[in-house]
Amino acid sequence: MEKAALSRFREGRFLVESGWYDSGIYLLGFAAEIFLKTAYCRVDSQVRRNFLVAARMTPARRYWRITFGDIPSGHDILFLALSIENDRPRQGKQPWPVATARLFNTTIDRIAECWTVEMRYHSPKATQAEAEDMLADVSWLRQNYAVLWR
Repeated sequence: MEKAALSRFREGRFLVESGWYDSGIYLLGFAAEIFLKTAYCRVDSQVRRNFLVAARMTPARRYWRITFGDIPSGHDILFLALSIENDRPRQGKQPWPVATARLFNTTIDRIAECWTVEMRYHSPKATQAEAEDMLADVSWLRQNYAVLWR
């Protein structure tokens, strides 16, 4: 999964740098999703080859349904981020430093505002600035990926 996230990240970065802003944002969003799903699975050391992510996400979806009612899409960036934050204490992980938690939440909010799976059905409209912001946010997520699950 980590290799897939890195591939989507590199492809998205290439597209942004080549002026294909919507396509770049789209792939960068998928990279963010994969980084978050992998981090969630790694919180309790559950990443391995041929791993069914949907099955591993069942406890998070159950928690979300009990706590909030509706279950979001498995692609929902906010759902994935909250699942990581909620599962860490259950697995005996230390809280993140306040600055890291603040940056994580700010970055996730910006990614979630910019990217949705449904954008594949929309005509191109992203600006260069939006694409560069998305690249910076997903770059932060990539650089701090290990902090999310350790």
